[in-house]
Amino acid sequence: MLTLQKSVTILKRKLAVISSIFFYSRTINLLSVLALIWCITLFNACKKQDEAITYSPTGDVLSVSYSDTSGIFSYTVKEDSILTYSYSLASSTSLYLAGNYMDPTFGYAEASIYAQMGLSSNNVNFGSNLHLDSVVLSLNYDGYYGIDTSSSYTINIYELSEDLYTDSSYYSNSNHLYDNVALGTKTFTPDFNSSIMLKNGDTLSPQLRIRLNDSFGQRLLDLSGQSSLVDDDAFIAYFKGLHISFSTIASSADQGLLFYFNLLNENSKVTLYYSNIDNDSLSFSFPFSDTHVIHSTFSHNYANTEVETSLLDTTSGKNKIYVQAMSGTKAAITFPYIKDWSQNSSIAINKAELIFTPDSDSYSSYLPHPQLQLLLDSLGTFNNLPDESFTDGYEFDGTYDESNNTFTFNISLYIQDVISGKTSADYPLYLISSNAYENAYRSVLGGYLNASSGIKLKLTYTKL
Repeated sequence: MLTLQKSVTILKRKLAVISSIFFYSRTINLLSVLALIWCITLFNACKKQDEAITYSPTGDVLSVSYSDTSGIFSYTVKEDSILTYSYSLASSTSLYLAGNYMDPTFGYAEASIYAQMGLSSNNVNFGSNLHLDSVVLSLNYDGYYGIDTSSSYTINIYELSEDLYTDSSYYSNSNHLYDNVALGTKTFTPDFNSSIMLKNGDTLSPQLRIRLNDSFGQRLLDLSGQSSLVDDDAFIAYFKGLHISFSTIASSADQGLLFYFNLLNENSKVTLYYSNIDNDSLSFSFPFSDTHVIHSTFSHNYANTEVETSLLDTTSGKNKIYVQAMSGTKAAITFPYIKDWSQNSSIAINKAELIFTPDSDSYSSYLPHPQLQLLLDSLGTFNNLPDESFTDGYEFDGTYDESNNTFTFNISLYIQDVISGKTSADYPLYLISSNAYENAYRSVLGGYLNASSGIKLKLTYTKL
């Protein structure tokens, strides 16, 4: 039994939700009073949580019912290009993807990086009697996606020949010109766990280190004392940035990896090692920064995969739907009969849960998303559902529940808006990847007629 104080607190939250969902007028009518009496009775009884309401309280005015039989239709569509750089986005992400892999369900996926770098200090002068030791690009590991961690991979580093601008926006299909003669190439087997020991004894976090061409290092050294090393703007005008990509090796299922690099980590940078007349062991770094343009680009090939079949035939969504990050795929969800379902009586939604279940055979090797997002498409404009911005003790969620193997969204306000005519049921909801610009997750989910893992809309409602 809840204490009186806790009951009152919970009651206030429930009344706020009831007021927002049920009533759009500032005047509370007789039905509101009856609803209030019913809520007080329910909370004093303390017999069941509101999400388990399946009975009718005493009285003839209100009746609470439960349904999970409302019609749902689902299908898979190709995702449009997604934003991978803007000035505001730059400060909220540090992960960038590069590599390629062959998913047995989703087919081939590829990612590469475009990145500006700056100066670690201004007005740089390396001294006199300069001698180059080496120049190294280091990329701090922050994970990967795929299962082929024992193969060898080849990474290629190129110099950009096209300017990038911090006041512009760049998307997952924004490719830029670069010199096709590589500044450096390395073939390696990844080690995501071991620290790196430098010659001077310093120990660094796990990272990929690529020695770049000495000719490039000499170019940097020759800039000593010149205007190109006055500040970041001057240097970026001289050196436009790097293109980071991997040679294509993934040709059969489960081959390849997509690497997650944290380019804002202090260990991600280009380092020039040199000596001068005064010191034979010097270095200068050219770091990446959220004040510079950095973004990933993505491409996919779904040829001869079940995803391709689903994209070509929307009726296949009755069995499975497919959601993939990296501007891959998303799922459209519609409720074609929800308006008809409430046509013969006035309905107030107490709770509406939209539940998705990952296909049990789809994630033994490739983990499903930790979080999915649900958006409303209104004439081509994607908006958050009203439930996502309603936060007074209210969970919109979409987080993967590993114990139940489900993604659950509370869409009570949205369903109420559809039933009341405030929102059209003709516009689909789209199930998409969260933060799709910085991860490679993919999920295979049961469709609306899947016998074991079908989509469910669980409604608890009141007949007015």
